[in-house]
Amino acid sequence: MLIFKSRFIKTVTALTFTMAMALPAIAGAAEQRAADLRCSPVTEEGRCTLYTVSIIDLIANPERYDGKSVLVSGFLNVEFEGNGLYLHEDDFRHNISHNGIWVSVPRNWLETSKCKNQSYVSLRGVFNAGNRGNMNAWSGSIEAIASCSNK
Repeated sequence: MLIFKSRFIKTVTALTFTMAMALPAIAGAAEQRAADLRCSPVTEEGRCTLYTVSIIDLIANPERYDGKSVLVSGFLNVEFEGNGLYLHEDDFRHNISHNGIWVSVPRNWLETSKCKNQSYVSLRGVFNAGNRGNMNAWSGSIEAIASCSNK
């Protein structure tokens, strides 16, 4: 009976160790699949050319989208030293800039874009996790904006 218990304990220990080692890899693969689901279109080489993401995903996983082309929606405010795309209009109204991303645009961009200021929009551009905008108050930035449309 003692031999049986010893083998059982070794087997359980080995299975526990194997599962503990495998779970992070499985979780990482699941996260990558989730990111891939947000990708469209894909090049012939299998690389993503545009990620459709939420501001929440950009804030929570900045390293995943750093330097990548993204399509993101939010509440846009363009003003001197306050260009931002916020999660919600209330975040703008209460100056909660860490719930948004800095929008890096030329001074007269709003006049030539199709976007209406202080409204919900979709922006397509390149996410920069390191650029935290004016006073480092933001959770990254969107740069090289290729398109903007009102919601």
